[in-house]
Amino acid sequence: GLFLFFLALLATGFGMVVVWTSAPQEVTVPAQLAGMRQADAVEFAKKVGLVPQVKDDFSERVPEGVVIRTDPKGGVEVRGGKPVLLYVSRGPQPIKVPELIGKKLEAATKELEAAGLVLGKTDEEWSEVIPKGQIMAQLPMPGDNARKQATVKLTLSK
Repeated sequence: GLFLFFLALLATGFGMVVVWTSAPQEVTVPAQLAGMRQADAVEFAKKVGLVPQVKDDFSERVPEGVVIRTDPKGGVEVRGGKPVLLYVSRGPQPIKVPELIGKKLEAATKELEAAGLVLGKTDEEWSEVIPKGQIMAQLPMPGDNARKQATVKLTLSK
């Protein structure tokens, strides 16, 4: 019976060692990942035992290609081998330029402001089709992408 007792002790001891050594260790998500360039952050996350996954996000403040934030946040403990999301800046979110042709200047100005765009230079030209005082042309064109606070040039009908 003593032999079986030692065999059982050895087996449970061995089983505990296997379980103990194969359990992934806790890893703290490095706070400095936010603010690093994408390639550096991916490399750093791998070194500390995390699995980096990149997600694109827009940012007005964080330059393109730099990590904005992580999920889980920096300083949080996770199991090694777990994924950590790196939200990488793609720069400011583009704004779709509204359709302003056929509108009066006042309405167009309000629409530009609401979209986060700025009224640029305005010209006047003759038009056979567009009534006087209405917008007959715009640059950038309707539906184009523009950055926040970009100027839109308008041409009014004489």
